[in-house]
Amino acid sequence: MASSANRIWSVIAADPARRDALASLLGVPLPVAQVLVNRGLANPREARRFMEAPLEDLSDPFALPDVAAAVARLRGAVERRERITVYGDYDADGVTATAILVRGLRALGAEVDDYIPHRLREGYGLNLAAVQGLADRGTQVLLTADCGIRSVDEIRAAGARGLAAIVLDHHEPGEALPPALAVVNPKRRDVAASFAGFCAAGLAFQLIRALRRALGAAPEVPLDLLDLAAVGTIADVVPLLADNRVLARHGLMRLSETPQVGLRALREAIGRGGPADAWEVGFLLAPRLNAAGRMGDAGLAVRLLLTEDETEARELAALLDRENRARREVGDQMLAEALAMIETAGGPDLAIVLASETWHPGVVGIVASRLVDRFHRPAVLLALAEGVARGSARSIPGFSLVEALESCRDLLVRYGGHHAAAGLTLEASALDHFRRRLVEVARATLRPEDLQPVIAVDAEIELGQVTPDLAHHLAALAPFGMDNPEPVFVTRGLRVLSSGLVGEGSHLQLGVTDGRAYADAIGFDLGDLSETLAFTGVPVDLAYTVAVDRWQGEERLRLEVVDLQTPGLDPEQVLADTQLLVQRLFARADEYLQWRGRVEDAEVIHTKVVGVTFGDRQAVVATVSPGAPLALVREPRNPHDPHALRVLTADGRDLGYLSARLAGRLAPAIDAGARYEVRALQVTGGAEGQSLGLNIVLERHDMVRERADAAVRRAALAAVAPDDLMRRLRLHLTDGRPPRREEQEILDALLQGQGAVAVLPEAGSRSRIAALAAAACAARHPAVIALPLAGLVEERVEVLGAPLRALGLRVRMAHGGLSASAWDRVWDAVAGGRVDVLIASAEALSRAEVQAQALRPRLLVVEVDDLGDACIDAARALRESVGAPAVLCLAPRADPAQAQRAAAGLGGPKTVVAGRARTNVRLVDRRGEGDRDRHIRDLLRKGERAVIYLATPREAVRLAAWLREAVPSPPAPIAYSHGGLPRRARAVLAQLLREGRLLALVAAGAAVDTADLRGIQHVVMASLPASRLRFAAQAAPPGPGRRLATVHLLFGRADLDEQRRVLAQRWPDRETLARAYRALRRLAEEQGTVLWPEPGVAAALGEALSGAPVRALEGCVEILVQCGVVLREPEDGQWRLTVPAAAPRRDLRESRWFAEGEREREALETTARWVLEAAPREMLDAIAGPAAPSSAPEGREPARPSG
Repeated sequence: MASSANRIWSVIAADPARRDALASLLGVPLPVAQVLVNRGLANPREARRFMEAPLEDLSDPFALPDVAAAVARLRGAVERRERITVYGDYDADGVTATAILVRGLRALGAEVDDYIPHRLREGYGLNLAAVQGLADRGTQVLLTADCGIRSVDEIRAAGARGLAAIVLDHHEPGEALPPALAVVNPKRRDVAASFAGFCAAGLAFQLIRALRRALGAAPEVPLDLLDLAAVGTIADVVPLLADNRVLARHGLMRLSETPQVGLRALREAIGRGGPADAWEVGFLLAPRLNAAGRMGDAGLAVRLLLTEDETEARELAALLDRENRARREVGDQMLAEALAMIETAGGPDLAIVLASETWHPGVVGIVASRLVDRFHRPAVLLALAEGVARGSARSIPGFSLVEALESCRDLLVRYGGHHAAAGLTLEASALDHFRRRLVEVARATLRPEDLQPVIAVDAEIELGQVTPDLAHHLAALAPFGMDNPEPVFVTRGLRVLSSGLVGEGSHLQLGVTDGRAYADAIGFDLGDLSETLAFTGVPVDLAYTVAVDRWQGEERLRLEVVDLQTPGLDPEQVLADTQLLVQRLFARADEYLQWRGRVEDAEVIHTKVVGVTFGDRQAVVATVSPGAPLALVREPRNPHDPHALRVLTADGRDLGYLSARLAGRLAPAIDAGARYEVRALQVTGGAEGQSLGLNIVLERHDMVRERADAAVRRAALAAVAPDDLMRRLRLHLTDGRPPRREEQEILDALLQGQGAVAVLPEAGSRSRIAALAAAACAARHPAVIALPLAGLVEERVEVLGAPLRALGLRVRMAHGGLSASAWDRVWDAVAGGRVDVLIASAEALSRAEVQAQALRPRLLVVEVDDLGDACIDAARALRESVGAPAVLCLAPRADPAQAQRAAAGLGGPKTVVAGRARTNVRLVDRRGEGDRDRHIRDLLRKGERAVIYLATPREAVRLAAWLREAVPSPPAPIAYSHGGLPRRARAVLAQLLREGRLLALVAAGAAVDTADLRGIQHVVMASLPASRLRFAAQAAPPGPGRRLATVHLLFGRADLDEQRRVLAQRWPDRETLARAYRALRRLAEEQGTVLWPEPGVAAALGEALSGAPVRALEGCVEILVQCGVVLREPEDGQWRLTVPAAAPRRDLRESRWFAEGEREREALETTARWVLEAAPREMLDAIAGPAAPSSAPEGREPARPSG
């Protein structure tokens, strides 16, 4: 069984009898009744009181220790107009407690002010200087809020200056209580309290309530302070039971419509309105209230909570929001540095203790919490300054920080806190001793099971039980938090109908069913499972909470996945099960062909509306004009398809639906926030007896997404020492494989700031070096990878994009065939500093020289066909275009002399020439002979293993399927691979090929890395390669050593014609453009106005271009506009095209789109001439290097052509 995070599911044993009885008496669904039983609330009266949580259930405030004494003194201060100072703490609990006391006392007529110590200058809690200052300015009563319980000396000093001190604090007391007039603390050991779980805000609320009772103020419960009490209670993560539950529940209701100017402004600043919940407080409001104190001055937060001026409130709320962003950036950097320290040390200790002189003391607690979340063990983070270490600790169940720090008290200057969180100070010189001591305590305390996260599951339920009624009754158990966790349910044996990445790009969106009911689900930070689940189709068990998703006034249920298991089956093992993997490949072949890549991530999608003949939709379609804006509406409750996407006119008339297949891919992305602009493209049909159809175009508006932790990953790379950097990069980019000798030489030169000219025959080696070099540079400075052709750029992005992004690096692609909007977005990202690795074509870099220089790259990686003068001149021009000080030039073939000349031409970088001529290569030259399929079949019938290259995915699937039938009882399966397969599946197929568990792999697109393919006897080039680099990649002989390898050339001139046809669809040539221009000009003369893509225009243009596809038509228009012979301006969702009557003659190469296509055509034609006409010996030398008989291995003839 595989779990997403290796967590233990602990399902609470069901109690059917008590559950059923409680459900019947309360009228609640069975799962809710089970949750109540699990919480110890099987008694109907107690359960009902828990759900209602009336204000009357608040405990008597006078039952708290010393409240009576505190009230007596404060009553006297109010009556005598004595000056009271509330001395607060700088976290959210402290500032809300301070605000409650100040507001509550002022409402009773007290003269009161507040004092919040500066975190960086004064540290935590009371300090003598502050006490002296308050006494000097006339304070008579000192009332602490969320601090003071261990400030024995400071309270004694306050008394000596004549201050009446009242300590209100909920932290653990020390051995001696401070000598205050009153110590209001529910955790006192000498006096029992009615409820010990209060935070400071709750204690402050109870103290004001008691004072109001003593003074006879009505109402006794200060309703106007409930929202502040709720914020403090939720923010401080105290048990949400008893009084805390009452305060949080009623306070959240008040917060939803709070009259308090400050809280209202803060909610507006973060874009929140309507009902408030615990999540909003804990993850949005509290961090902003905390931010000011963490970064230094918490007084800003108190001012916000006390102000009555709306303008000041908005300014303070905006300031706190900015402080929170700054705090988040500092925290990301600190987390990255902490992770680097842990990795350098070889992994986390049982207790993590880290320190740095660069860390912000106000953020160490947050980062410690993130380390606990990641490693599930106690963590202490300390900021070093002037020989002192100050910091925070966070823990896990089973390890009490208070007890652990007690065991280290002889090493500490001061400490305090709870079982799960604490603050501490020690001398820096004692740090190593403290670390060893704490690890020893952890070793003696923690059991192995304590280090494994446990998910407490309330009940196993059927998917059909997840209903709006269930969600409604679960809401009555809120707010959720400590000791009242959000109920977690498990449903087993679900089938995944759809999966994808959404949100920030790291979250898993699922559509699941048990065959009777359907649900949408989202798994935060589970995105890595998306492709594997989609490919394997394994049934899943989900542990989840039930959420209500509100959008545009509609409520939808959604499962929020806590964990995911695949019972009895590990998806990775499914991928490794060769037979099962191949069966799935062919069972879903059509789907992978239809949806190459992720259609939901496409910038523009052309499709048609289905169901247009039903009802009166034909009449509505007839009214649609090309370019008209349309609406896309989700129908999650559609009984036929829960992914349904209805298409409407702008005024709400029904047109039909997107196809079920397309809707299944887009709906999860839309549910998670993706937005599409839809417009009509063309109304089709209409002839006699023919129905109307409607073609539409969808344009996505939030294309560039970044993993939620990408900034942390980037910072972690930058924090790694250079010596460790390559080791880490290899783990991500090369599966940890050590570089070869020649690869290490190149990397050493680059790490020393030098350039290099490298001759690496294997495409995989060149790809690895390009990735390692770019990532090593991009850890601190941007890098550019340049390739000669747009097609190669797209292949390289497909291969390198995901692993580079997994490191947190921001990867963008640029070539001349991008749309105008996509082109602009790339260079906007460059200008905004949001690109770490740019993978671009030579044409794009030469066209955008100024923009590329804005990237300020430190390294340019250039791949060239050879090291001739023309290629080196081009590489030198590219370096000048981007302004990179170092260049790495990669080529597949060259002798040492050529490499030295190339290095001289590039300014003298290091040269590395890898590999000698292979004398164990045999060439089978069947160019132009036909019978390609039979030749491959006969080869595989011998049981000899092969990798076979074809030009298109469809051809690869067709041939692989035919070979499975034509080769009886093969010793191992035959499979295919192309860019439409999930990335993980492609990697596994390559691994299976390396391990000898496939007889043959029929591949389309990027070459398979043949460098480590031991045991592969044959490389079959069944289609004509489109460029010299692709030929070098595909024809590289497999495997090292002395084994004979055979390369088969099976292409002919017919392949060239097919390649030209495919190329023309993407890159229109001169003749095509001339026909397109004449057609547009004729239309302009006849109609006066030409709107694109108006159906008549599209039809006329398509007829002129012999039925070219829409993509070719768009390419034609784009090129003519870029050249200036056609003018374009927007009009009603379409483009108005103007064809000047006397347009000047223009060079088509002024268009980057056309120029990019010319490069592709030139590469194809020159490569075709060579590979179709070269003599066999020349082809063999190009594959294996020039061979001499004297260099043949002993006992083997030199390589020679063979028929």
